[in-house]
Amino acid sequence: MSRKVADVLWEMLEDARHAIVSSFALSLEQPARLLDNWMTVQYYGLPSDYWDQYADHITAVDAAAVQAAARKFVDLKHMQWICVGDRQQIQETLAKYGPVSVVNAEGRPEK
Repeated sequence: MSRKVADVLWEMLEDARHAIVSSFALSLEQPARLLDNWMTVQYYGLPSDYWDQYADHITAVDAAAVQAAARKFVDLKHMQWICVGDRQQIQETLAKYGPVSVVNAEGRPEK
């Protein structure tokens, strides 16, 4: 992997971690969300300091952990993408990744 690609992937991981932690911090301003967090801890039997440690756990996620989770939970052989756009502009590019099925707005196949 080139240095440039690695830098982009690192930036994406950093951005994702920052977005998750920021979103969590903002959610703490909502009383209903606080109650939801407490109920989550109770329901799943999580440690009482689960949410206190949440941001630290998110920022500790590295590229290897992301790749391991993807290998475990993403089945590439059965993955389906849904793309919306100008068919003439995107169909050829999408075909490089596998068979393309085109449907109309009602979900009916088109030729």
